[in-house]
Amino acid sequence: MASLLIVSLFTILVYSMDYKVTMGLFRLESKVDKIVLLPYCH
Repeated sequence: MASLLIVSLFTILVYSMDYKVTMGLFRLESKVDKIVLLPYCH
């Protein structure tokens, strides 16, 4: 039972880290898009 708990906790940790990384990349991409598109908007 203990190993199952550890595995589930590890899975949750990996998913949350993956989510944070994905959101971070998404924010970075949107920032880059704004910087790239800024000269064209003006």
